[in-house]
Amino acid sequence: MKQGENMTSRERVLAVTQGKSVDRIPVFYWLNPHGGIKMMSNVRKARRFTTQLKGQAQWKLFRKGGGPLIPESLGRGLPLLFEGTLNREYVRDLGSDTALVETWYKPVEGKTKYKIRKNDVIVKNNAFGEDYAMGSGIYMDVTDNPIKTAEDLVKYRFPDSFDPSIYAPLSAARKKDPEAFLMGTVFGSQDYPGASLAPMTEWMMWFYDCPDKVADFQKRMADWSIEVARRCIRAGADAVFIYDDYGFDNQTFLPPDLWRETTYIHLKRIIDAIHEEGALAVLHSCGYQMPLLGDYVEAGLDMLQAFQPKAGNDFKEAYGKYGKDLTFITGIDVQQGESMSPEELREDILRFYRIGGEKGHHILGMSHMMQHTMPVENMQTMLKTVEEIQSGVHK
Repeated sequence: MKQGENMTSRERVLAVTQGKSVDRIPVFYWLNPHGGIKMMSNVRKARRFTTQLKGQAQWKLFRKGGGPLIPESLGRGLPLLFEGTLNREYVRDLGSDTALVETWYKPVEGKTKYKIRKNDVIVKNNAFGEDYAMGSGIYMDVTDNPIKTAEDLVKYRFPDSFDPSIYAPLSAARKKDPEAFLMGTVFGSQDYPGASLAPMTEWMMWFYDCPDKVADFQKRMADWSIEVARRCIRAGADAVFIYDDYGFDNQTFLPPDLWRETTYIHLKRIIDAIHEEGALAVLHSCGYQMPLLGDYVEAGLDMLQAFQPKAGNDFKEAYGKYGKDLTFITGIDVQQGESMSPEELREDILRFYRIGGEKGHHILGMSHMMQHTMPVENMQTMLKTVEEIQSGVHK
């Protein structure tokens, strides 16, 4: 890679996916809201004063468990509404080349209701029809699924993909930050149904018990995601970030052959549609990925994000076999990194960088959303190590 040449973030990411020389390795930061406001309050301030003020206030409320007029549940849940700002704006302040604009969560006017309880904040009937609880303080936890039986798969109707307000944040982000590599978001056809729309156990069993209903549902969901992806790109996205987890530690959710017969077909359709619009396809998939890497290459996937070491993924092996055709976004292990010493975390980041960083098709990225349980010293080490790599200190 060439040092000393100035490239924009868009140019840098596009070049690395094509195997071309870049001025420095691109970076992908991804923050859980509570991890983001902790970093903002203890490690590095946001450039925008109002963003910093909001982040610090929310971290204080979260730490104190609310306030005189704010229930504990609201103090825990409020940062979840700050996620868009953190992963669109604050990560850029930290040096990320990418910015992620969520386009999938949207309250429905006249239908979505918010209820504040002593121990929780309930969001009822969002765009997909689920109810959420916000009070856990980490993620929005689904409390009621709109799909409860296999028959509901047939009846279910997806949100309005034509609503222009869904894509307005992307257009605004493109205008505000023209040099960022901007990603819109959609869902794949396997994980979100089981994680949010239906109970996970039932959803997995339906692949065996009523495969025709599942096949029809996956097709309709992919059709919806394709339309959303097209509109994200037309609104200014350089890439579309496809959420679809395929595994847990050391194992895929579905047997690989069944995955190829079902989910793969629709993943490829989504990727093809993204390419037809002139953008890149990024797959976010948690869990064990090793048996599926060849399929990603066959499908034309541009980038794979997460590639968690904790899940049994071997970056050296995977990069050696597929690194000429697939760009890996990985190398900052924010899961196991929580229990590492700062020096161990530094060496781990450098180890990943030395495998792929100087050869192309590697974006130095977090292995998942960084949580607030990451020690402050490790947050500082992570940023410092990445900046040293970018400045050419490490070869």
